[in-house]
Amino acid sequence: MEMLRIPAERVAVLLGTNGATKRLIERKTKTRLSVDEEGAVEITGAPYEEWKCREIVTAIGRGFNPDKSLKLLDPDCYLKVIDLKDLFHNEKQVMRQKGRLIGEKGRTRRIIE
Repeated sequence: MEMLRIPAERVAVLLGTNGATKRLIERKTKTRLSVDEEGAVEITGAPYEEWKCREIVTAIGRGFNPDKSLKLLDPDCYLKVIDLKDLFHNEKQVMRQKGRLIGEKGRTRRIIE
């Protein structure tokens, strides 16, 4: 059993309309999800399935939409959360890097080599 928290404002996204998103995640990962309104999530299943489900739930909690989060089921995809404060020394550097990652108007730029 895995336990994690997501922001309360992301619970509705995780559940989906009439619980459709939650059921889809459960079916695709062969797990059971128990979610409360405060953002506590309990995942029950086999260890590998729990881990994949945890990545999906974490991605949704971080702001990804469910469709993009389900791409984490691909064995070649994984979620890596990086705290920029660990990499940069002051808030100005952190904000500059966030701006570079997010891009203008929230669109990331593609770099073509």
